[in-house]
Amino acid sequence: AGPTVMYRADMDALRVAENTGLDYASTVQVSGEDDTPLPVAHVCGHDAHVTWMLGMAKVLAGATDAWSGTAVLVGQPAEELIAGAQAMVDDGLYDVVPRPDHLIGMHTAPGPVGMVAAAGGPTLAGSDQLDIVFHGVGGHGSMPQLAKDPVVMAALAVVEFQTIVSRMIPPQETAVLTVGSVQAGSAHNVIPTQALLKVNLRWFDPQVRERLIDGINAVCDGIARTYG
Repeated sequence: AGPTVMYRADMDALRVAENTGLDYASTVQVSGEDDTPLPVAHVCGHDAHVTWMLGMAKVLAGATDAWSGTAVLVGQPAEELIAGAQAMVDDGLYDVVPRPDHLIGMHTAPGPVGMVAAAGGPTLAGSDQLDIVFHGVGGHGSMPQLAKDPVVMAALAVVEFQTIVSRMIPPQETAVLTVGSVQAGSAHNVIPTQALLKVNLRWFDPQVRERLIDGINAVCDGIARTYG
């Protein structure tokens, strides 16, 4: 008898090479979208999240006379993609375990060892990942007038995005817009046909989220129209 409490520990890695030189540094590689090998490492604290969960499981299992209810401990993949939780639910998570009355998650940040930060109200932001593709017309670098350069469009978008938070979001609200990747072309003298921006958003208020997305759409549409 008692409440069902779920604790979620995300467990995926980031596509980052761990160059610490430590004996436990990750040497794992995975295949990228084009089968190119990419290094991955636990550099966002997810190894700590799983360690906490295992420690919690040991303590709870050894002290069942001190609590009553149902504890559900979940190792969640694909948190960085903002896809793992939904995928687990879609795959029948709640056919296997009961739906929780309370769901708890923690995160790490640089700070003193042994310190835990807690506060009333929201503490972890909502997040979105956006892939933005500028479609141009490829051509030779010596004849840009015959092309429509998506690299220039993408570069302008990166710069104009900076005004969305600073000039469209109320100063008392919290919002972050980060361009984490710019991908375009492969040769010095060839104008490519498209450019890709990978964008991450952070927000607490759903209305702020909508304003960020509206601002991104307005910036991109305006640049696309300007450059034909």
